[in-house]
Amino acid sequence: MVRAVLINCLGLMFALSLPAMAARGGTDTTLSPTSAPNSRIIKTFDFEETALGNFDTIPMFWNKVIGRGYPLYAAGKFDKTVYRSKTTSFKLELDGGSVAYQLAPDKLPAGAGADYYILGFVKTTALPHARAQISAWFAGTDGQPLPGTQASSETWASTDGKDDWHVLQIFLPGLKTGVHSIIVQVGLLQPQQLGGRELGDFELYAQDIHGAAWFDDIAVFQLPRMALSTPAPANIFSAAMPVQFALSLSDLSNVELAAALTVTDAAGATVASRNYTVAPHPDAVWTQTFQLPAHQLPQGAYTADFAVQQGTALLARRRLPFLVCAPAPAGRKPAPEFGLVADRWPVEAWGQLPGLLRESGAGLLKVPAWRPEMTDNDLLRPDPPFDTLLTRVEQTGGTVLANFAQMPAALAARLHAKDDSIVTLLEQDVTQWRPYISFLLARYASRVGFWEIGRPSDTFWAHNPRHSRVYATAQSELTGLLAQPQIAIPWNALYDFDPREFPHALLDLRIPPAIKAADIPACLKNFSARQVDVLAVVEPSVGRTADRADFARRVILTRWAKPRAVFIDLPIAAQATLTGEAFEPAETFLVFRTLVERLGGKIPRYELAPEPGVHGYLFAAGDKGAEGTLVLWSDDPDHASPLSLPLGGAPEQVDLLGHATPLPTEHGTATLVPTGTPLLIDHVDARLVQLRAAFALGTPTVPAGTGIQQTTVHLENPYGESLVGKLHLAPPPGWTIDPPVLAVQLEAGGKVAVPVTLRYPYTEFAGAKVVRGTLQLAGFELPIALATRVVVTSTLVAMDCSAHRQANGDLVLQQTVTNTSNAPLNVQAYAMVPGAARQQHFIISLPPGQATIKHYTFPGAPRGQPAVLGLRQTDGKVLLTKSVVEE
Repeated sequence: MVRAVLINCLGLMFALSLPAMAARGGTDTTLSPTSAPNSRIIKTFDFEETALGNFDTIPMFWNKVIGRGYPLYAAGKFDKTVYRSKTTSFKLELDGGSVAYQLAPDKLPAGAGADYYILGFVKTTALPHARAQISAWFAGTDGQPLPGTQASSETWASTDGKDDWHVLQIFLPGLKTGVHSIIVQVGLLQPQQLGGRELGDFELYAQDIHGAAWFDDIAVFQLPRMALSTPAPANIFSAAMPVQFALSLSDLSNVELAAALTVTDAAGATVASRNYTVAPHPDAVWTQTFQLPAHQLPQGAYTADFAVQQGTALLARRRLPFLVCAPAPAGRKPAPEFGLVADRWPVEAWGQLPGLLRESGAGLLKVPAWRPEMTDNDLLRPDPPFDTLLTRVEQTGGTVLANFAQMPAALAARLHAKDDSIVTLLEQDVTQWRPYISFLLARYASRVGFWEIGRPSDTFWAHNPRHSRVYATAQSELTGLLAQPQIAIPWNALYDFDPREFPHALLDLRIPPAIKAADIPACLKNFSARQVDVLAVVEPSVGRTADRADFARRVILTRWAKPRAVFIDLPIAAQATLTGEAFEPAETFLVFRTLVERLGGKIPRYELAPEPGVHGYLFAAGDKGAEGTLVLWSDDPDHASPLSLPLGGAPEQVDLLGHATPLPTEHGTATLVPTGTPLLIDHVDARLVQLRAAFALGTPTVPAGTGIQQTTVHLENPYGESLVGKLHLAPPPGWTIDPPVLAVQLEAGGKVAVPVTLRYPYTEFAGAKVVRGTLQLAGFELPIALATRVVVTSTLVAMDCSAHRQANGDLVLQQTVTNTSNAPLNVQAYAMVPGAARQQHFIISLPPGQATIKHYTFPGAPRGQPAVLGLRQTDGKVLLTKSVVEE
């Protein structure tokens, strides 16, 4: 959306020095917007009207608002006891209900070639419920308010009556034609008139019976009317499009203005700028086009800023966020595993949806089948916007999902429905709604991929008889109209699902931010275990510092769980404004586009854990695809170690915005450091990655203090032909493995588990160790480096250790011991530091599940040397040993 940043300098100057500015002629009620060319104030209401001959109790040309909620006995009057400037203010007093006054039409002339800004001051008594507000409308030549032009300030009131004057502000964007004057309203309004939430049964609006608000120094500014737009759909440029802006400016004054267009990147750095000198004319519009060559801006998020100044005063500016996409691969096809939800997209802008779907790379688009403004006749006739959208989406190769989310207002009124929910409609007699749904299904059944009933706010849940009845009714009706009906219903992933209550349902499953990214696969597995198909809608987390990375992890892990498709809500703010549709695309569109492009058409194949805390997910093209995409990230990027991965001859590194760079390899192996942001490695040899990932030990943990462990070495052949060769094993330092060399003979797709014996020191430190292997295969030019982890731990006891240096130089070690066995624990705890005598404590009869803490102090211990802490049983057998360095 184009953001309007309004009167900066002028508003501040006015707030600080209004009496001087008001003396410049702002009280003349016949003042024309063009009669004061050097002043942006076209009218000031300071309510000092005695000199003008007004001896009435209310301001000239202001009329009391009469109607429901505005009782006759609540009134306003001049007040000379409370004022901001000079001697008078306009006071509104409550006596139950609301009170408001409007300026009569034609008393504040306005023109079509300008925007307007209204700034005023208010002071109130202590008001728990009522609020002061200023509103404004444009009026036509007939004096009637022009529909859709109302703008209101924030609502405000003092909580204790001790606040000073508070500023209320309104921006009133101009229209192209039809503007004759401005109607201004001041009011002290109760919650009922302010709107808000819908009341429950037997609930009443709260209100203040008594109270007052004082208004003073209300000024109306005339601003240049500005526009900033792009030709790109929703301000999203494809890589081949030149970045272009259309600028326009009109003003009712003849004062020369300075305009500037500045383009900045996501970091705020200026990447392009242009200055203009504008001599506006009341009857002409200044226009310019600014264009950057295609490919000048790399993919990313940018902001265009169009600012206008008069002298040194900033009058107004428009800010327009836009995106530049990465080049799309040649021959890219829509990915049916991904989709966009556009159920809140304005129908006036449906023409942009096919282009956005094509740019995203997704193959599915969800839109409403019915819209609130549709009449009874519309429901029984072809729907041109829907027809056109279907045709254009089909031309892109995509599929539409149609959602019965909301009853049209006309249908809801005729049925006297209590709300516009589709659930309420389906509870009515089927003869009331069958003709409308039958018409739509008969016309579009062969062109719509899925049909859905309900909206996210109607989220179905188990054991709700109302929802199960509605679903059964819809299923019964659609069975007679569709060959193989499968109805999607909205569901929240936090709710359990019982397929017996919604047989054959397709779940439009919302994954809310409350579900952490790491928990998404397990959550979706819970639904797949109930043999239910899922269209998963990923909702981004809010308020996190790493939004881009977290959003990517959520989409990746959702796709990893293999739902039928992964959707996101179209990440573009879209709303109708007085000057047309406004769009503000979010950077997450680029992230989603990158993931769709790199993961679309590929199947989740293998999960890797190349190092502790590092997550890897391999997606391959087809069941036996040789090419794939590997996604990597680290839970602890600050301590991540370089990884050497066999990826093939030509891997490509891709960041979340789509920047792709070749990844250097040596003999098919690449070295990289994972970060907290998912990194996509494309064009990898998926079989090579899977071969490496399959290398593992049958027992991934070994008991501390034992010194020997029988286990097996596992390998799997992902290739379509047999593999023959040798596997050379390299255990951790100080360990041995027997036998050290294994003969390998694997049929296509075959697996093997070969017995081996591990021997290791009794005092081996607890934690993860790496067992490496070198696989030499016949027909392969180079050996393949393999690695897997084995963890030294204890089944009887857990131990956490820390080291701290005191101010006096003493080293203090803390040892927390927890009994994880089923019997009382009797052990000797000890600590050793180089150059100091060993210290020890005895732990006697520590109950199961209980913990104890031991401390050791080493005066003058050398810095930078690791300390060793351990546990021994009374017979001398080592239970656990750890090394720790001071923090």
